[in-house]
Amino acid sequence: MVVADVIAGDADGFGAAYDQYGASLYAYCRSALPEGEAAEAVLDTFLIAAVKLDGLGDPGRLGAWLRAVARNECLRRLGPAAGGPEPAEDGDELAAVTPPARLRGKVLAACTDNTPAGRAQRVSVAHRAGPFDQAGFPRATGPSGPRWWQRRQRRPGLAAAAGLLVPLAVALGVAAMLAAGGGPHRPAAVAAGTGTELPAPLSSVAPVSGAAPGRTSRAVPARQVTAPANATPPGPTASAPADASSPASPTGRRTPSSPSPVPTPTPPSPSPSPSSSPARGYLLAAPGQLSLTSQAGKPASGSFQVTAVNGPVPQYTVQVPGHAAQVRVSPAGGSLPANGIVTVTVTVTSKVALTARVTLEPGGVAVTVVYKPKPKPAPSPPPSTGHRAG
Repeated sequence: MVVADVIAGDADGFGAAYDQYGASLYAYCRSALPEGEAAEAVLDTFLIAAVKLDGLGDPGRLGAWLRAVARNECLRRLGPAAGGPEPAEDGDELAAVTPPARLRGKVLAACTDNTPAGRAQRVSVAHRAGPFDQAGFPRATGPSGPRWWQRRQRRPGLAAAAGLLVPLAVALGVAAMLAAGGGPHRPAAVAAGTGTELPAPLSSVAPVSGAAPGRTSRAVPARQVTAPANATPPGPTASAPADASSPASPTGRRTPSSPSPVPTPTPPSPSPSPSSSPARGYLLAAPGQLSLTSQAGKPASGSFQVTAVNGPVPQYTVQVPGHAAQVRVSPAGGSLPANGIVTVTVTVTSKVALTARVTLEPGGVAVTVVYKPKPKPAPSPPPSTGHRAG
């Protein structure tokens, strides 16, 4: 009965649901969040119930459903970089806390507000809650970190032990690196003409060409350094000792080698400027279901509201796949500015019961339309034609 009243948007239904589950939900949210955020999580839980509870397959699991929604709301507020613990698990002992005195009134006012702003708020919060499974339960949101780290505030000794293990692991890694490099030293290269030793791997040492006969050639590292495109190229670097000469010319004289031309660096092309077009929004519809009835063959009308959230929607369309002949919508398309609202009227003309889905693009938002014809009235009995006795 409570679930049906909540789905119908009845204030008494929300009041009964809050009186039965509000205190335990607040204590559950308070196990992970401060007072203000815990109250907001409880409020959003009931706002989501106002939109999504009609998908719950087993009304007897209302308490478990509300707790699953509240858990996701807590984890969403904790975020991946938060340091608080995860909400309490089933069976964990909850501290005795009292919800704020005004929370019940805020829940009832927000859940039964039928103004365009109130409907848009409920639909927006429900959309943010994410997908729900076939049984009507919200898909579980993963914790924001490893379980042992999430609960470190409940077990501070675990965090202290982790803090000691980190420097120990670093020290062991440094010791292993020193042990691996403690063997025979590799030969060091000598920069030509400077006498400065440069460490180089054996595979990169090459003899210097052009050394004078009878002299021991020095080794220089044959490594290649690539300079950035916008850097000034360095001057010529000596590749042999200062007293080494170039090979002899055919005349017997040694001629100095001409330096190779230095390529002119090409400046990088400027990157294109980022687009300044505003971000596009998405559509939300409320309510998510229309129930219409009329005499068979007579038109029946209802309406729902479409809201552009998080930016403008330049072009949208409203379609009824498979029932275009029986179901008409107006308007069938248009554009909306950011936070703009339009009322879409649905008219059904049919002699039989039908269920249609009104789809909004972009986004694929759907509103379910259920039409049932009224039963025909029973025919009145014919007037009496009795004769008087003579």
